[in-house]
Amino acid sequence: MKKSNFKWFTLIEIVFVVVIVAVWLMSIITAVNYGLKNVWIAKQRVISINLAREWIEAIYQIRDSNRLSWSSQKDECRLKLNPLRDSLGNDCSDDAWMQSWYYAIYTFVTGGQQIFYLSWWNRAPLDLTDWIQDSDMKYALCENNWIWNPCTWTSYEWQTKYFREIHGLGLFLKDSDTVWWDYIDCENWKDSFPSDCWLSNAKEFRFCSKVAYIWETQWDINICGLITNFKD
Repeated sequence: MKKSNFKWFTLIEIVFVVVIVAVWLMSIITAVNYGLKNVWIAKQRVISINLAREWIEAIYQIRDSNRLSWSSQKDECRLKLNPLRDSLGNDCSDDAWMQSWYYAIYTFVTGGQQIFYLSWWNRAPLDLTDWIQDSDMKYALCENNWIWNPCTWTSYEWQTKYFREIHGLGLFLKDSDTVWWDYIDCENWKDSFPSDCWLSNAKEFRFCSKVAYIWETQWDINICGLITNFKD
């Protein structure tokens, strides 16, 4: 009778093979999860950058809307906060200007066109280092049909993760070599001091569009720009 050459695996050998296969599978799963997480983070950062850029364009649209609404009053009106509102009902020269402050941007629709405007009343800066406070919720964004807009007070609780703020760095004279602390403090064109507020000279508003993300991780995106009242 021939002796069989077949060898049975011992229990130790089987356990050893199982451990090796398990470690190999876990390393693959970990690598896949790490890659998916990085893709997810990159996606959120791209969204944050685009949201910040969108508000840069919104500031330009506010200036251009002012130019159309108040074409004969470029010095007084092109840097005002709200293009279609005459706050005191006489002219725009005493309406609030863009200045060194913290703003949120809101929209309204007139004649089928969406118009942006800046809001700053009782506005504290956006700061998520202490997590989300009530003052931060004025900057909260909520998603509706793939579009991010300011949240309503009933919708922010379960989906808020993006916050967007316009930080006004100041109003400066266009034709001067100024540094960041040399801004002119004008609330509107009728300010009697400093005289640069109501003189017919080119001015520029310097600002940064900030988007903060807070969910599984946290970061800030800042993109800065400037607009002028176009002395033309």
